[in-house]
Formats: sequence, structure tokens, C-alpha cells
Amino acid sequence: MVGYPYPTRVSLIHFLLENTSCQIRLIGRGWQYKLQRRWRTDSRVTVKNVWIEPKGVARYYNGASIVLNPHRSHDFLHNQNKLGVIGESINNRTFDIAACEAFQLIEEKPDLYTFFTKEEMTAYQDDKDCLQKAIMYINDAEQRQIVSRKAREVVMKQHTLQQRIQNMLDIIYKNDLGTNSSLSEK
Repeated sequence: MVGYPYPTRVSLIHFLLENTSCQIRLIGRGWQYKLQRRWRTDSRVTVKNVWIEPKGVARYYNGASIVLNPHRSHDFLHNQNKLGVIGESINNRTFDIAACEAFQLIEEKPDLYTFFTKEEMTAYQDDKDCLQKAIMYINDAEQRQIVSRKAREVVMKQHTLQQRIQNMLDIIYKNDLGTNSSLSEK
């Protein structure tokens, strides 16, 4: 897990530690203070209490059997989300992990399957579902590789910066032509 220890993320890590014998590596500032005391010195937990540059993050993604990708809760105190807008979109980390061809367990969001199919991305509904899928996939390296390869192919074909810029230009050009052609017809 790379990222800030939001309460929902900490809760998920505690749940996984209580219910598996898996090794868990946590990268990001503050994890050592957010974990329950009993997990801070547990031999299964490694905490790297620093922010890592992107190349280093990619190395962690590629070194993990499973990368956890839970999202920040909309009601986290420091969000400054005064309107209480519930996040329905996936985070940029989804694309970063997939681009590294690393296997991820991602918290399911409503728009996840507008970008990926279920064969390309493995999502979980809640902590128990995450646990079940983590146990299943930790023991199936071949299936992890198949899913992560498919996710990477999608990202490289459809979601690079170059493709996103081209999509924006296509939309702008299409809208510009539509506006200009309707003016010239009048």
C-alpha cells in the first residue's frame, strides 16, 4: 500500500492483519502513528515513513504480489468537501499501478468499469471481499499476471497522456466545428 493512511485505509490494513498471515508493506508518511500499537512492531508489517518519487513507487508496485488501492473516503475530515460529494471515480493510482503491470485490488467505484472490464481489473466491495480476493490471488500468481497484463494493455492503448490530450483536442475540434457550422448556416 502506497499512500496516506486515511482512516478507511488503516481500518482495511488492520482487518487484513487480523485475518491473514500476509506480509504488508506500507509506504507513506504517518503509517507508523496510525497503526494500532500491536501492529507497529509485528514482523509482518514494514513501514517506510517517507514520500517516494514516482520511479521508486513503480519499483514498490512491481515488487508486490498485490497492490492495495483503496480510495479516500468522501467524508474524511481534512477533505474540505463541504458539499459532501461522494467520489464515484477511480483515482489516478489505478492507471499508475496498471501501467506498471502490477496486480491491484481496487475498491470498487461506480465508474471503474467504464475504463476497465472485470477481466482487466479486480475490485472489492468491502473489507471482507478484499480479504477473500487477497487470499485467492496471493495463491494464484498466474491469474494475477493475466489480469495485470490486460490492465496494462488497456492503459497503454487508451489512457496515456498523449491519448488523453488527443481525446481533448478531438472534443474541442468537434465542438468548435459544430459551433462554427451552425453559425455559418444562419
